[in-house]
Amino acid sequence: MAQAIISALLIITALVIFLLCFARGRLWVAVALVIVLADQISKFVVLHLVRDGRQVSLPGSAELVYFENRLLGFGLSSAGLLTATLAALAALLLLYISLLRRGYRMSFFAEFSAALLLGGCAGILIDRVRLGFVIDWLDLGPASDFIYNLADLAILAGGVLFFTRGTQLMLRRAGRSLAARKSGLEEGSSAILPDASLEDAAEMGRRAAQQMRAHLGDLSLREMAAALGVEIQHKPLPPPGLSPLRVRSEYLSDSATVVLYDEPLRELSLLIAEKRPDLAGLNLEDLHIAHEIFHHLLFRRQARRGEESESRISSEKAASVFAAELLGLDFSPEELDSLHTSE
Repeated sequence: MAQAIISALLIITALVIFLLCFARGRLWVAVALVIVLADQISKFVVLHLVRDGRQVSLPGSAELVYFENRLLGFGLSSAGLLTATLAALAALLLLYISLLRRGYRMSFFAEFSAALLLGGCAGILIDRVRLGFVIDWLDLGPASDFIYNLADLAILAGGVLFFTRGTQLMLRRAGRSLAARKSGLEEGSSAILPDASLEDAAEMGRRAAQQMRAHLGDLSLREMAAALGVEIQHKPLPPPGLSPLRVRSEYLSDSATVVLYDEPLRELSLLIAEKRPDLAGLNLEDLHIAHEIFHHLLFRRQARRGEESESRISSEKAASVFAAELLGLDFSPEELDSLHTSE
């Protein structure tokens, strides 16, 4: 029993650290709490419905039952649970180190999957600590070897979502890499991004933009993104936990996607019309696509070479200069952020 509790605590701690470092907001906290509450409420209901040995039939061959599971996770032996825990922790540690160096940020899908795993593990841990066993209540019939609870289903769903998403991203990335090679470029080609240190962020951004134009000519920003294997998506607002007005775009490294947030971009357009009418013709979408393309180039180079992630301030400065140079602007895009301040 103590080993099961320790294993659950270790996995939960690793997941929380992972989410705190890489999640874009705090939506995962709400999702995990909902899973825990729903799991405990469902067990309370089942406890009063079927504890006396009764069974409640469900559609198909499934039934509601009451079972006190005193075995270790999913019926594993003590050695099996220890092996599974150490393997999971080792994989998370290696992934954490790799992603931390690259400045990785989770997509919504990855964050949601991790939150399901966290909530499921927490639900099981609560039973172990409070009762000394886990309440299982969903018997799926003769075809199933286990009796489940909501926490188990959340863990299984989180694992399946991770696997499905990972497979999808690998296939998509392979397709984009093929398209990039056909265009004469590899993803994040080092021929575009210079090897200069970000200590001189402005010069690095300027040189990168010049080499981008030299390699890709007069392509539009969206055509450049396609040539580099970058997908462009639109969403109304940033996810919860991020400012709904200041975050107008972001680069999702796990899927090589630039996300443009329409409502913040519209808000900025109105501010420009009011406070900087001389910039009314500025293409805000192109500006933000260019900015995020730089982050794509930087991330890919760091990923290939195992480099440490650069200072966020320096990389933002370089991305701003890159966008201005690429679009031929005679002002710094960083000036637009000041429009949000009161006059």
